[in-house]
Amino acid sequence: MSITVSGPQPRSGLAGDSIAIVLTYFLTAAAGMLFWIVAARTIPAHELGVQTALISLITTIGTVTAYGVGSAYKAMLSAPGCVRRKRLVDGLVITVVVSLTVGTLAGQFAGEAVAGDSITALLVPAGALVLALFVLKDAALIGLHATRWLPVLNLVSVLVKVGLVVLLAGWLDLPAVWATVAPAAATALFAFAVLIPALVKDPNGVPSQDLPDPRFSRRAMSAFVFRDGVASSTSFGLILVLPFITTWLAGPVAGATLAIAMAVAQALDFVPDGAGAALTSHMAREPAAATFHVRRIWLISTVLVGTGAMVLAIGSPWVGRLFGDGYSGTDFRACLIMVAVGSVLRVPYSIWMAVLRASLQTRTILRVNTVAFVVSLPTIVCLTHYWGGFGAAVGLAVGSALLGGFAAWDLKRRWLGIISPFNTC
Repeated sequence: MSITVSGPQPRSGLAGDSIAIVLTYFLTAAAGMLFWIVAARTIPAHELGVQTALISLITTIGTVTAYGVGSAYKAMLSAPGCVRRKRLVDGLVITVVVSLTVGTLAGQFAGEAVAGDSITALLVPAGALVLALFVLKDAALIGLHATRWLPVLNLVSVLVKVGLVVLLAGWLDLPAVWATVAPAAATALFAFAVLIPALVKDPNGVPSQDLPDPRFSRRAMSAFVFRDGVASSTSFGLILVLPFITTWLAGPVAGATLAIAMAVAQALDFVPDGAGAALTSHMAREPAAATFHVRRIWLISTVLVGTGAMVLAIGSPWVGRLFGDGYSGTDFRACLIMVAVGSVLRVPYSIWMAVLRASLQTRTILRVNTVAFVVSLPTIVCLTHYWGGFGAAVGLAVGSALLGGFAAWDLKRRWLGIISPFNTC
């Protein structure tokens, strides 16, 4: 099977790419919420809690593994002077090696601490690899300015996941986990084996200069990936692994409650994350032109996320009932409201991360995230021990306030002033 990309391929602007990415995230989130509604009504809470912990674990490993490489794809693939084919292959090699290594180690722990069987020890590394490639394909398409493919690919994958959880429940162990991994594997395979190679060959796509830029060499990419990957594991990685931590410390019911609350509220994060992803890619290609949009993206994202958080807070009693009687109480409502508050606090942080990645300033990201992680992790562990899922959500909000506060100060100080950081060392 092959795909031919022929004829003029118009480059979409920052607004067009932002809309495509955010739309993809929202459609995926809506279908993802449908998945959790079906799973919550099909699988008992104590069983679903174990499966949400495993999904959280493999998603965390896969996503964090893909974050560093994915950020490099967004910042480098669209920049003049980047040898795109070589950097794509370099990123894939890093992703496969790291996700399998970390997944194997985590699988041993999860098999003993959560699921209690040997199958989990094999499922975790395989699932981590699949989800890493699934996330990475989004970054590659964004870096190649082919965001038009994202809505279709991701929406079809999630809808298949919803159907599979119904089909597999009752006759296969861990149906929610298998339903998550299988369609993601098929989508990632199609993207990297068929679609992305066709886009790279397209003569009308993102151009490369005849002389490669040393800022986008293999060595430079490896350093970028390491710093951004470690930084992501201490920020977004901590968010993703939160249901696993909650299940471990407070039990499967608390873990399932928090996981479903986060699945609902994650739509709020998609606005600044999607706009930020497009901003990174466009700032890498045209720094001066894209810098103009930083203030606007920050303002629009804050308004949209704040409004969405208020809607979730007001509608939390009805949202909980969608998932069944086990999620209609005050525990779920409190978790949902607090997770939504954390999303509002993280808006400037998402924009700040996008700008720093475009300017290849990953050292700053690593330093700030490390400090916030040192404060956030013990806070989350302590509060989860006493207050369960709600405590974990409060601890997350504390970390979000630290990151968001610093990001807002730094954005205003450096990027919203007169001097552009792209003109400094």
